[in-house]
Amino acid sequence: DNVGLFETRSFLDMPMLHQYLVAFHWASAQIALGAIDVMPASSAERLVFVLAMLMGFLFGSSVVSLLAAAMVDYQIAGRAKQAKMRILRQYLRENRVDKSLVVNVHKHVEARLSQNEPLEESKVEGLLLLSSPLRYKLRFQIVAPE
Repeated sequence: DNVGLFETRSFLDMPMLHQYLVAFHWASAQIALGAIDVMPASSAERLVFVLAMLMGFLFGSSVVSLLAAAMVDYQIAGRAKQAKMRILRQYLRENRVDKSLVVNVHKHVEARLSQNEPLEESKVEGLLLLSSPLRYKLRFQIVAPE
């Protein structure tokens, strides 16, 4: 029954855990574009290989998720700016403002929308969670000259 170092047992004669690991290994390799470069010799090796592949999937999907979230944030910020400009154009058009003045207004508003205004203390809700002494120390350091 033995050919060289390899046993010629049927797949169905293998233990159930080994069958599940082989099936999961094959399925995960198909997801990874069918690449099965390493053929584990035992169930333990196959389990390590499957866990490593799962970690790779997890890492890859996390990177894709972070990039997608950053792109969505960027688009939302751009849409808010576009909405403000659209309302401004509509207002200027409805009030029949001269085209040369419209150009100047557009340039000025676009420049102001592109600027990042410094945050005011009243808009930072997290500061309300600080104790009074810590908040006073923070406020003193911010307003004190360097």
